[in-house]
Amino acid sequence: MPEESVDEVFSERHRRRLRRGLQVICLATLAASLVLGARLAWETRADESARRAELQRITQEAAAQIDRVLKPVGEMSTALAARLTRGEIDATTVEPALRAMVNGNPAFFGGTVAWRPYGRDADTRLYAPYFFSAGNVPPGTAQPTQIGADYDYTVPDDGPDAKTDWYVRPMLEGGQDGWSPPYFDPALSTTLITYSAVFTTGGAKPEKNGVVTIDVSMDQLKQIIRDLKLGPGGFGALTTADGVYLYHPDERLVRQRKTLAQAAQERGDPNRLTLAAAAQARESGILSHRSTTTGARSWLAYAPLPDTGWSLQITFVRNDVPRKVEEVRRQGVWITVALTGFLASLSLLLLRAHEGRTRRLWAGTAAVAVLLLVGIGSVWSLALTHHADPGDNGRANDLDDRVEITDRSVLQQHKDRFDRQRRDRKQQALTYVPTGIHIESMELDGSNTVSVAGQMWQKYPLGTPADSPRGVVFNGAKDVRITAIETRVDAANGVVVQRSGFQFNLRTQFDYSRYPLEIERIGIGIGPVERGRSQALVPDLDSYDILLASQKPGLETGLRLRGWTIESTSFVLRPRHENSKFGLESRVDVESFPALVYEIGLKRIFVDAFISNLTPLIVVAIVLFSLLLLPDSVGIKEILGFSVSLFFVVVFAHLSIRRNIASGQVFYLEYFFLVTYFALLAVPINAFRRSLQVPFPMLEYRGGLVMKVLYWPVTLGIFFLITVLKFY
Repeated sequence: MPEESVDEVFSERHRRRLRRGLQVICLATLAASLVLGARLAWETRADESARRAELQRITQEAAAQIDRVLKPVGEMSTALAARLTRGEIDATTVEPALRAMVNGNPAFFGGTVAWRPYGRDADTRLYAPYFFSAGNVPPGTAQPTQIGADYDYTVPDDGPDAKTDWYVRPMLEGGQDGWSPPYFDPALSTTLITYSAVFTTGGAKPEKNGVVTIDVSMDQLKQIIRDLKLGPGGFGALTTADGVYLYHPDERLVRQRKTLAQAAQERGDPNRLTLAAAAQARESGILSHRSTTTGARSWLAYAPLPDTGWSLQITFVRNDVPRKVEEVRRQGVWITVALTGFLASLSLLLLRAHEGRTRRLWAGTAAVAVLLLVGIGSVWSLALTHHADPGDNGRANDLDDRVEITDRSVLQQHKDRFDRQRRDRKQQALTYVPTGIHIESMELDGSNTVSVAGQMWQKYPLGTPADSPRGVVFNGAKDVRITAIETRVDAANGVVVQRSGFQFNLRTQFDYSRYPLEIERIGIGIGPVERGRSQALVPDLDSYDILLASQKPGLETGLRLRGWTIESTSFVLRPRHENSKFGLESRVDVESFPALVYEIGLKRIFVDAFISNLTPLIVVAIVLFSLLLLPDSVGIKEILGFSVSLFFVVVFAHLSIRRNIASGQVFYLEYFFLVTYFALLAVPINAFRRSLQVPFPMLEYRGGLVMKVLYWPVTLGIFFLITVLKFY
């Protein structure tokens, strides 16, 4: 049909109808986009505000909890110093009182009464008897020890690890009671932080005569902070009011006595300058932050400790804080659909495609095709960034019972429950064996088998019989090889550490329905070597500084898995569901402790998969479109030959994917092949129709313009619809 006859088909009445239809679609989709976008923005702000308030509450409660632990340090040392000042006790009676004081609180490491030179008596220059608390006495050490026999605590020390500040600072003119910065005490062979309270002589002109101190080990302080209930995705740091680090997962900041201001300058982190000012002003708040420790987008909440004046800062990695990901993704998909419809109809209106001119129709086709491609990509992005946790190895089972160990309090709650249950039923108490794992290499082959190698360790209580069963079983693994590395005694913690190397193969069972946009999880089940005994494996959390799943505890730094991105690792407890007794007597009133599972979260690198799998389909789609553009003079034989050749290209590509993916269902990418098969049939069928001169006015209109113009919008529209339905 010639260009001049366009007006006969696109009459003025039809043009008005098309324009009005496009206008209605444009306005409706615009309104839907605005309403859905405003709703999502409002809910996002409300959700973020609620989460920030909750994280601030967690931080304030944690600060109060630390303060409750440390407040007695200052109170008791000040009280003893006051008794010395008032003469209620003297040099001969203070030592029993000091011993009772340091044994009165498990958070105390030890303490001393350090007199000034010749302050105790005229014959003794330095006298500072040190008493360890009951649980911290080094083997073979007689109490008290004399600090003055090891070093002169009255000499100022300006070094980076000044060990005499605990005495020198409060004894200076104008010096006051308070905490010293962390320091390594060579006499006690540990890093301490000390609260010093000055006592004075009697008489008309009292003078400073010495200090009463209580020490808190930095290991104890570290344990106090690590035991805090920080909720999911949190790790803490503690600084003095002057910004000196007392605790941080990066222990270099503590060892080097760095301040918040120094760390801000060295790491280019302006948020730490805000924290330094807030610590001095004893303020609380929360900041949006890019963590220099984890590199992740975070919230940084801070709050003062009421009594000590220190500042607690907790970093919450945003991706580790629970969100309504399913709801957000679905709202995002609806917004994408509405926006795509709005922009497509607006483009057709602006290009005046409803007028029916050839150039305007082709311009409208190109615009709609590009918008559909953008829409498909947007849904892909939503599917990859807002997804629910997959089940173990892709199976969505037991997710409600699965408990992720995000901090020590979660683990302790489960241990307490089982201990209480066994006491009530007069059963033998469980022996908890802390078990750690460090994966050094992983490889996933085409047959869905992952090869894993690394090290593991277990901590058994001292005194465990030598013939008691030790070791682990990797559930479901094959070709397991475990090699002993070392066994050493950790007398300080009362355990024997047994470390081994391991290597095994584990069959994965991924859910390929989303291929190649999978979010998967590999679960490595770790069980005791012998069943039926009162032994339970729990994660050795003390061996990991940061337990955030996004920081991949237990995984070698920089480890790569070909074709996948390792997103997270975590320890979980999963209830046992076994339909076998393994030859053991079972009791209905005994609930088994949950199985320990080390989970590795994976995300497929979809770009690689799409390039390798979609490239043949893209080429075939372009060639098919080219066949539609051929003139009628091209015979059916040539078109049929091209179509058959393209069919075999698609079939071989399809079979290649099916060989590598053992899936019993139609996966996402497979729908692209099915649509391509349909297109491969449609083109030669249309050629046969033309060859047999079967009339079909719509397809014959202007040399088959309708089929040519609609080829890309229809094909991509089907892909877009499939994508929306699959990932909604």
